[in-house]
Amino acid sequence: MNFKEMVMKTETQAEKTIYCLKLEEMVMKTGTKAEKTICCLKLKGKMDASTFPSIKKKINALIEEGHIFLILDLHEVYFIDSSGLGCLVACLRKITEKGGDIKLCGIQDPVRLVIELTQLHKFFDIFDDVPSAKTSF
Repeated sequence: MNFKEMVMKTETQAEKTIYCLKLEEMVMKTGTKAEKTICCLKLKGKMDASTFPSIKKKINALIEEGHIFLILDLHEVYFIDSSGLGCLVACLRKITEKGGDIKLCGIQDPVRLVIELTQLHKFFDIFDDVPSAKTSF
């Protein structure tokens, strides 16, 4: 099952899920370079020990399909713990090894506080919204 199929399955079972809402692919022309496909993954609810395995699996599936430019839209994430933070760091490490990057956007104040207290804002580019994150690639 590829990532798009997993997303569709998640969307049809929306009442049972708190993480993946939808995947958007945005193609951005980068001047003289080839086109980049930037994927935006919208998350909802909490990122903790109960949800991070599924989130990590979905992000790893994207990476394996060659999608190495990701935006994580966290505007509907209201809670993150050390497991969620570890998931973000592991995915960032894997994607940067392949020459890509992860941008975060729409972070709520409680989540932003945790990210800043753990100093992870030094490793992730953080934006107010998806369009701002998209133009940063």
